[in-house]
Amino acid sequence: FYSHADWVKTYGGISGDDYAYSVIQTYDNGYLITGSESSSGGSPFNDNVYLIRTDSRGETLWTRSYGEHNTDIGCDAVQTSDSGFAIVGFTGVPLSNYKVLLIRTDALGETLWTHTYGGVYIDFGYDIAQTPDNGFIIVGQTTSFGAGDYDVYLIKTDSLGDTMWTRTYGGLEPDGGISIYITPDGDFIIAGHTSSFGAGDYDVYLLKIDSFGDTIWTRTYGGSGMDAGQS
Repeated sequence: FYSHADWVKTYGGISGDDYAYSVIQTYDNGYLITGSESSSGGSPFNDNVYLIRTDSRGETLWTRSYGEHNTDIGCDAVQTSDSGFAIVGFTGVPLSNYKVLLIRTDALGETLWTHTYGGVYIDFGYDIAQTPDNGFIIVGQTTSFGAGDYDVYLIKTDSLGDTMWTRTYGGLEPDGGISIYITPDGDFIIAGHTSSFGAGDYDVYLLKIDSFGDTIWTRTYGGSGMDAGQS
């Protein structure tokens, strides 16, 4: 029911599944949608990162698909200071292993470089921001590193995607970072979920982290049921 919508658009192919996971407004008041697609012929286990660039009315300007033989998922994107884009997600083989995926493109979506991050197990990248030094900060989950099970995974890169430092946060039970924001004082705030700390089951997990990755404070919110922070 869209009686109050200015406009409604759908995007994707005539076969396969296409998903959108995030949208940002671009400098020209258009939009960039990030997700995954299998409409171009990939199998259910061979999705590609899907990028859709629109004008301010949602009309498609261009689309791009990134990936090869693995499952490649785009979770979030940021428009960079040079009007290009940086897309974060994950790549790998289902039921085997995933690595954090970072794709850097120009303003037309053409690939400039890609990087992967992680260890020998399962690692996901969910959210990204560009830092004042033109590098990137990525948050997600890792089972390759940390205290045990899933932990919050924070990756700081330079402007070329090379790792400057990584940090993990959490306890022995599953924890994850879903969203990150750079605060006015140059620190990071992370929202996610924890089952290592809090009232029970999953709780909302909020972490304040300084620009070197050191914890300033953490908080949990929720009750005895399942609670989670998404952004």
